[in-house]
Amino acid sequence: MTSPGTRITRRSALAGSSLFAACLALLRGPPALHAAESNLPAPAASPPSPRGPLGGVASWGYQLQKVDPQLIARSPFEVMVIDYSRDGSDERRFRHDEVAAMRRTASGGTRVLLAYLSIGEAEDYRVYWNEEWVELDLPDDVAKAVEAARDKLEAALQAADARGDGELAEQLADQLEALKAKHEGVTRRPNVEKAPGWLGEENEEWRSNFFVKYWEKPWQDLMFGTPEALLDKIIAAGFDGVYLDRVDAYYQFIDERESAKRDMVDFVRRLSAYARALRPGFVIVPQNGEELLRIPDYLAVIDGIAKEDLFYGTAADDDEPAQSVKAKPSEVAGAPSATAPNAKVPAKTAAAKKSRKGPVANSAGQVKASLRRLTEARAAGLPVLVVEYFNGRKLDWIADARQKITANGFIGYIGVRELDRLVLPGEKLPVSAADQGSSRRGSSKARSKAKKPDSTPKRRN
Repeated sequence: MTSPGTRITRRSALAGSSLFAACLALLRGPPALHAAESNLPAPAASPPSPRGPLGGVASWGYQLQKVDPQLIARSPFEVMVIDYSRDGSDERRFRHDEVAAMRRTASGGTRVLLAYLSIGEAEDYRVYWNEEWVELDLPDDVAKAVEAARDKLEAALQAADARGDGELAEQLADQLEALKAKHEGVTRRPNVEKAPGWLGEENEEWRSNFFVKYWEKPWQDLMFGTPEALLDKIIAAGFDGVYLDRVDAYYQFIDERESAKRDMVDFVRRLSAYARALRPGFVIVPQNGEELLRIPDYLAVIDGIAKEDLFYGTAADDDEPAQSVKAKPSEVAGAPSATAPNAKVPAKTAAAKKSRKGPVANSAGQVKASLRRLTEARAAGLPVLVVEYFNGRKLDWIADARQKITANGFIGYIGVRELDRLVLPGEKLPVSAADQGSSRRGSSKARSKAKKPDSTPKRRN
């Protein structure tokens, strides 16, 4: 799906030692052997396999938009990551019987089905969202005028719907969409009178996503602890576990909050303990933020680690954090805006410009830093899931990424950045400009996650 306020500008260098790896190995126990990843070339020698609920898993898939439950059920992947809802709403979340069907493999076995959950960033298409929390980042008088115009159109639209006047309702809906799209580039800011204290600024590169103070209890309460919380709904639907995004959101606060890393670790520990109290064996797999693997009690509560853009796609310098990529939503509900000379628009960074030309090879420094931590985690018994995003033009890079993933004993998936299709083993990737983006955040945040479900959700009051 970044953090409130400023974009990540620095990242601690990843350091490691053989002593650390040995300690992790003692925690997890000796590794066993596992088969080669089915959609990657077989390595020369079988690497040791991880332990735990993902032990022996050799393939995985990742799709967040336009999910077809029947295709998931027919796919050969042993682990699948999807969103728990087609569009973020309760009305379109996957039913228990659909989840059960997606967990079954074509051979009659079961796969591990994980639900995507962003815990370090708020998304405006989720059921918890209230549009009144934010306002356009414009001069107050302009923002109020736009808001008044929107409210007037919405009231008229509701009245037309109530009267059954379909023709007028359609006209008003078009006017409302035109108003929202007129200045779609204007960012939004928290409304000081209505926004919760944990809500931060909108991610200018990945709209519809807002930085959050993830350590605050009201935010964590939206994630787990009540029947209305997202994790509780995921558990009730029958998913095997969660795929946690934006655990690397601590980068946004690391310069101003000494406990930023520790806060995220404690958050994941509490979430994990709660989930497993309700569902023993519930699987926890965080995406990115591999620096947290240095903290033993974090390592002890996760069942694997996922990494985006390990070898390609981050377009960052050696001294920058390896940014992970979050697919930009195919449809973003644009906030209405008004013309104003000081209106904020998405930043045109060098990395963003570079990303339009397609994937880029990550720097040797980035790759080395990430590999050090991921290799130590694997040696300690944690499976490492790697996803690289490409388009059909980069056949040589695709082959290179596959070879490197396999050589390191990781489990790979090659997909498209939008995550709007499932790329099956042997299937050709599409040749599309839309598939060429670079990492959205530094790890998930500074770099990427606007992996937004299928359709644009309606405004919630």
